[in-house]
Amino acid sequence: MSEKRISDYVVEDTVTGFFSVRKKEVREYTRGQYVHLELGDSSGRIDGKMWEPDQFALNELESGMVVKARGTVTEYNGKKQLTVDKVRKAEPSEFTLEDILPFSSQSLEERRARILDLTEKIQNSYIKQLAEHFGKMNNSLTNF
Repeated sequence: MSEKRISDYVVEDTVTGFFSVRKKEVREYTRGQYVHLELGDSSGRIDGKMWEPDQFALNELESGMVVKARGTVTEYNGKKQLTVDKVRKAEPSEFTLEDILPFSSQSLEERRARILDLTEKIQNSYIKQLAEHFGKMNNSLTNF
């Protein structure tokens, strides 16, 4: 199985990985239906095409699911895409959210300091008060 992240894919890579399904559309083409996907992991997003979809891909696969997919990285109009050969719903024990969802490279303290800096620039007193209250509430939740 490939341990590469989407951001590391190169054309002609054969990959197997866990992805969040960000978008799914069933589309028509001359030979029938295909499934257009937008897949994501913690490093980025990639369009996917399943030219010979099975019943799961056509009828059960939904946006928001985490799936295990196998395919080949190709290029179309100068953009990488994944030609998906096989896809199934992933079991929760097979992946971690840290691998699937994007995250900030900044620490919690760096993000908090940036938010406080931005709060100081708010001119509307009501919105500023709301932002300050949220900052205090957020701080108490992280120490819970």
